Amino acid sequence: NLYLIDMLEKASADLPLPILDNGGVKALDIGAQDWYYVFALERWLRHTSQQPVQLKGLEVDGYARYADFHTRRDYALAYAAQTGNPEVRYEVGDFLHSREEGYDFVFCFYPLLIRYLVLLWGLPLRYFDPQRFIARATAAARPGGWLVFFCHTQREHAVTVDGVGATGLCRLLREGQAMSNLVNFKGEANDSRFSIWQKC
Repeated sequence: NLYLIDMLEKASADLPLPILDNGGVKALDIGAQDWYYVFALERWLRHTSQQPVQLKGLEVDGYARYADFHTRRDYALAYAAQTGNPEVRYEVGDFLHSREEGYDFVFCFYPLLIRYLVLLWGLPLRYFDPQRFIARATAAARPGGWLVFFCHTQREHAVTVDGVGATGLCRLLREGQAMSNLVNFKGEANDSRFSIWQKC
């Protein structure tokens, strides 16, 4: 959670945030998994906006069951409750066929935009459609809203940048390496990248 806050603060530093004075911030997190990081995401949104936060997490594989017999959804609901914000909601559903729209922030933390990764995570290939994913993510943001991508590797980052850029609907505000002194990678190569886009 601290790592995510640090990354979001560094990535967005000195950028004009897409905050409207309309009494609240509306955000969507695509591919939320078990949402172990939701506390950080909700707090970052609340702190940066100084407004009430509506946050929705959407996960296609929310009923995957862990060794303790709880599902990802079970964990996600428990983590969401820890925020103390009743406007933090988690849903199981297929984002590729959703009709989400009007969000100030659309977060895509480590999206599966490479075929190999979809198979690695055990999802059927019917969920592999990077062009549609990016099109839906773009459609979910309101004009002026942000799309925030974090990717594990330079290759994934390149797919993201090419895909979002090809829509012609967003301008790149910033991209870079996702580094933090809060995590000791013990000599491992950290090739994580981020990109922040604003919908035109």
